[in-house]
Amino acid sequence: FFFSSRRRHTRCSGVSWARRCVQETDLKLLPTLYVGNVDAQIKDQDIISYFSQYGKVASFKPLKLSDDGTKSYLVSYSSATEANQAQNVTDHTKILTNSKPVRVYWKKSRRDFKTEANLFLTNIDMEITEKELE
Repeated sequence: FFFSSRRRHTRCSGVSWARRCVQETDLKLLPTLYVGNVDAQIKDQDIISYFSQYGKVASFKPLKLSDDGTKSYLVSYSSATEANQAQNVTDHTKILTNSKPVRVYWKKSRRDFKTEANLFLTNIDMEITEKELE
């Protein structure tokens, strides 16, 4: 078992480096969703339970708290079919009845985002939802 990437080999050094490398590689290949705009009142277990309804959650990672007090997560599934169903059903839904709707996207690398692609809107009617703007 050999990795040609020197960086990966260095990062996975140690007694069980091959096992760790396989695990890291496998996690990167799992279909992963970014779940954002999660109210601070929602606990990690609530997220796991909510997204487990749509398939086997293979990996779960809380991300840092944002400036506006909302949380975000990475949720990985065992199959792309399960992840796709979860994304289609859960985007713009409330995890708890008194929480705000969450945003669910396929995870992308930071380099996939273009900074010049931002759009700023003003004077929008407060009755318009995020889903309608999308």
